[in-house]
Amino acid sequence: MATAKASHPQWATRHRTEGTELRLIKGRYYLYSYKTIYDKKTHKPRKISGPILGSITEKDGLIPSAKRRLEKQASEVPQITNICCKEYGVSSLVTSALGLYSKNLQKVFTQDWVKIIAIAYCRFVYRCPLKSIPFRLNSSYLPELLQLAPFSEKEASGVLNRIGGQPDKMLEYMKMFVGGGEHILMDVTNVLSHSKQIDLAKKGYSNPLNFDPQYNLMYIYSADTRMPVYYKLLPGNIREVKAFKNSLLEAGLQRAIIIADKGFLSIPIMLTHYSGHVDPPCC
Repeated sequence: MATAKASHPQWATRHRTEGTELRLIKGRYYLYSYKTIYDKKTHKPRKISGPILGSITEKDGLIPSAKRRLEKQASEVPQITNICCKEYGVSSLVTSALGLYSKNLQKVFTQDWVKIIAIAYCRFVYRCPLKSIPFRLNSSYLPELLQLAPFSEKEASGVLNRIGGQPDKMLEYMKMFVGGGEHILMDVTNVLSHSKQIDLAKKGYSNPLNFDPQYNLMYIYSADTRMPVYYKLLPGNIREVKAFKNSLLEAGLQRAIIIADKGFLSIPIMLTHYSGHVDPPCC
C-alpha cells in the first residue's frame, strides 16, 4: 500500500514525474504510471492506474522493469507493416532435392533456366494455366530462393515458345540424364486432340478403334533411377514401330530393353537396321 507523498524520501521522489506515482510495497519503492479521466457519473476526475515503470532504490535509483525494457527495445526496431503468407515447403524441395535438374538447365538454357523452373513449379503444384502463373509465384517463396524477378503471363508464354523452337537444346538437356546403364523403352501414349493449332495432331489409330486426330508421346525410362530420361512427340499418323529406331539413335542409347505388346510384331525387322545393341523385344 502506498504511503503519503510527504513521507517519501528525496532519493525516491526525484524520479517521480508528471503522470507517475510512487508506491511503497513491502518496504520497497515502485514507480507506476497513471492518468486522470473525467467521470460522467460522479462529475469528478478519476485516476486510473497504469503499468509499473520500475523499482527505485537509494543506491541504484530507478531500475526499469523487464517489460518496460522489452517495450523500449521493440520501439527501436523498425515496425513490420507488411505481413504475407507464402508457400515454402515445395519451393525448398525444388531448390534443394532437385539441384541436378537446375544445374543442367542452367548449362543448356542459360537465359531462361530460372523461369523454366518457376513455370514447371506452377504446373506441377497447381496445374495452373499461364495466366495464373504470376499469381501463384506471388504466393510462393520460390522467387526469393531463385532470386527471380516477377514476370508476366506473356513472358511465360515467350519462354515456352522459345524452348519449343530449340529441339537441339532440348535433346542436349535430355542426353545429360542418359547414363551407361540399361534403359527401358516404354510404350507410346496416344493423346487425342481436335485442336487446329497442334500440327502433330493427325488422324491415327488407337486401341479402341479410334481414328480421331491425335499425337503420340514416347518416353524412355531409366531402369536405375526409374525416371524418364527422354521423350519425343510424334504425329498421330506415325506408329511406334517406325519411331523406335530414330528415338534410340537420337537419345544416344547403346543398350536398351524394349517392352512391347502384340502391336510391335514388325520390331525385329526394324532392329536389323539398328547399329546399336538392343535386346530382343518382349511380346
